[in-house]
Order: sequence, then C-alpha cells, then structure tokens
Amino acid sequence: MSGIDEKGAIPFRGSACVLLSGGMDSTACLHWALSKHKEVRALGFDYGQPHRDAELTVAGTLARKHSVPFEIVVLADTMHAGLLSGVPKHELPTQAIHRAFVPGRNLIFLSIALGRICQWWPLVEELDIVIGACAEDAAGFPDCSQDFLKAAQKALSAAVARQIHVASPYSKMTKEQMLRDVELRFPSGIEDIQVSWSCYAGKGPCGECTACVLRSRALAAAGLEDLSAVPVMHGGDTHRDHVLKGAE
Repeated sequence: MSGIDEKGAIPFRGSACVLLSGGMDSTACLHWALSKHKEVRALGFDYGQPHRDAELTVAGTLARKHSVPFEIVVLADTMHAGLLSGVPKHELPTQAIHRAFVPGRNLIFLSIALGRICQWWPLVEELDIVIGACAEDAAGFPDCSQDFLKAAQKALSAAVARQIHVASPYSKMTKEQMLRDVELRFPSGIEDIQVSWSCYAGKGPCGECTACVLRSRALAAAGLEDLSAVPVMHGGDTHRDHVLKGAE
C-alpha cells in the first residue's frame, strides 16, 4: 500500500495522528483525517513559538469539538532559529528559504509523533501521521516539500520496522484550493478554518506576517470571512485547561 500518492493523499483507513497547530492547514487536515480514518488522535507542540498560547488554545478547542484526543508536547531548547528569533513581516520571496523557517521543526515533530503512535497503537503495522503542508509553504519551507515528506516517510518506517505513512493531503494545493476542497468535501470544516489561528505574532492577528497575508488572500479568494480572534484562555495554561476539561 502506497503512502503519498500523486494527489498527496493515501487510500488508507486505519489509525492516524494529526499534527494539529490550530492553523488553517492543520484544521483542514483534521477534517480530512476524520473522514478517512477509524481512529484519530492529535498532537500539538509548545516549542517557544510567539503564538504558542493562541494556537494551542485554538487547537485544543478544535480537538475537543470533534472528540479527538489531544496532547500537547513541550519541547525545550531544541529549536532557536527562524520564527523563534522574531516575527518577520511578509515579503515577496527573494531567497530560497523563508526567514520564518525553523530548521528541523517538522522533522522533530514527525519523530515525536512516531513515538506517540507506536505507544498508542503498539500492534498496528500501518500507521499514519497527517501533516498540514501546502504548495505555497514548500517554496520557502523545505520541510513542507514533497521531497522531504517522502524521505521522512521512508526514514520513519525504517526506524520502527513498520509502514508509516506521512500523509499530506494538501501538499500540492494552494491554500485557496485547499479551502475549496474542504468546502466541497467537508463543509463543516469551513467554520473551523474561519476561526483557526494562523498568525505568527503573540498578539495578533497582526495582518503583516506571512501566515496572516496568505491566510487573508486565500479566504478572500474563496469568498470566506476571516473570523480569527484572540482566543479566551483559562488560567493561562492551555495544557492544564485541556486536562481539567477531560476530567469533567
């Protein structure tokens, strides 16, 4: 059974872990995974990103809405460059690598997810990790490219002697195309995308970073309103809020 096919998707219905940031791409991927897999779980990452509180709060809210088990993994002193050095304003591409690129980020995320899925489903031979990557991201973020995703899939599978699929259903689409696909196949997902969080800044949406600009363009082109707003936090600890919610 193949992993990434020509459409960036897989014909596999089993267990899947979605890398859920709370942004529009990962939100679309969550709906894609829920439509194709019997069991879905999600992971979010706290790696010191400026927009950590906002995006993880949104991700947790989204996961709970769809009854998807959600875990936040805290990563300390593993990444420092790119976005973690400051939030750059959007600019026309003048170099191969975007200034917000955090080297190794998706590689680390996929490796952490590999450990989790092997723990969650120890007897399952084929497992999926679903990642939000699109054509616009691949140009400036090499760890969103088809070459990287295919290489990662091969390495992850070899690392555990199982078939690990790195599923990137929108990796060959623009964000506008992704929105239209969701609107066609998973209409309920559009509302979630409208309230998702994409801004890199800690106090946003700033409207100036690349994430904001690309998000705004895609929503406008698809004729959709952007309803992103600073999410309400409880106690300032998204993980604790999630744990307490789950205990109710």
